[in-house]
Amino acid sequence: MRGVLSIVLVAAALVLVSGAAADGDPASDVLIAGSAFTPYPPPSGAALKALGTATTTVELKGHRVKVAVIGTSSDLGSVPSLFGHPQDYAKFLSLELSFIYKGPLLVVMPAGFGFVDKTAPVAKAAAVLAGVAIHSPSADDLTLAAARAVTGLEHADLLHYKDTFAPQATPAPAGVVGGRRVALRYQVWDDSGRAKVEIEVQNRRHVTVARLHVPLRAVAQGAWYFTVWRAPLSFSHRVFAYCVRATDVAGNRSLPVCAKLTVT
Repeated sequence: MRGVLSIVLVAAALVLVSGAAADGDPASDVLIAGSAFTPYPPPSGAALKALGTATTTVELKGHRVKVAVIGTSSDLGSVPSLFGHPQDYAKFLSLELSFIYKGPLLVVMPAGFGFVDKTAPVAKAAAVLAGVAIHSPSADDLTLAAARAVTGLEHADLLHYKDTFAPQATPAPAGVVGGRRVALRYQVWDDSGRAKVEIEVQNRRHVTVARLHVPLRAVAQGAWYFTVWRAPLSFSHRVFAYCVRATDVAGNRSLPVCAKLTVT
């Protein structure tokens, strides 16, 4: 079946995600899918809102940034020795995320800022960050400093990002009685947090007998989504496949991945 190779590739990608989650670095786990990691105990709602507004503003302009706010060495999990070394940790974290994200990355610690982006002028970024004050090592002040830094970097036109990573899509096998409706379930995830989905129902000869379209929507890693389809009565007592393919905002497309659909 056409989707066998795709299933293998997606499985390999999921292994990579699992590997990142197992390395003991909390920020890399969160930033795989999110835009910001904040310390524990968490900052106030007002500080979180300020950082969220800053990163969302960047994304609405078609740019990207991921932010790690580190309050204590315990926020670094298995790499506490990097506490107090924001630039070193930014390089480390950038490598941890490189299988899914290669864009601008900002780290904020009581000791200062770390910033990694291969396309941004280093001196210009350093000048912007030098002008952002960190008033105290509290979670609130660090998070608010991160928000100001993101805004400063965006105003300096330093947060460009070209998304070249395709989404991941995985369907679940399904069964239905001919003439009735079935929920075709699937998982879709993209680092941008949004994707549109195309679903094709195919017969044993790989001929498409139905097409379904899900418009651009928010998607989250690990979440299940579904589209309802009515299997024609004439399809009874036959086996089909339904293939899922996702496209992100930048136009990157996943390989089609197929699952068995049994009509009784």
